[in-house]
Amino acid sequence: MVKISASGIKYIALLIAIFLSVPGYAEILKVTGRVQDVEGEPLIGVSVVQKDDPKNAVVTDVNGTYNISIKRGATLTASYIGFETEEKKVNGTTLDFILKENVSALDELVVTGYSTQKKISVLGAQSTLKMEHVKAPVKEPDTDESRNCVLPPCHL
Repeated sequence: MVKISASGIKYIALLIAIFLSVPGYAEILKVTGRVQDVEGEPLIGVSVVQKDDPKNAVVTDVNGTYNISIKRGATLTASYIGFETEEKKVNGTTLDFILKENVSALDELVVTGYSTQKKISVLGAQSTLKMEHVKAPVKEPDTDESRNCVLPPCHL
């Protein structure tokens, strides 16, 4: 039988601890990419988020490009208002997204002038403007017609 000293046991325990902890560290990659629409135009302000860690997120710049540090094998999600969300698994250092338009998703949006919100989350008064009023041909104003308001409140 082989006798092992106390310092030998400590040395073996240290080696075992090191070998067991190495697989816990995933390789971190700096991923760069571009987000564009189907016509090849860059999309500005697209949210690019790590799927399992929503705090790890970036927004595309004016050229539609982004940079994010992420674990190899994690999934990135690109989302933008009016476009379908797309998910891709990270395997390299470059990952591009091509987003398709999703016009049906815009029926529940409220434009407030300084931000965009879903209709259900808006508190306060709301007005609805029908599209035929927006697409109506522009004509010379008539003093009698100018008193007919499209949306309340009307101030004359």
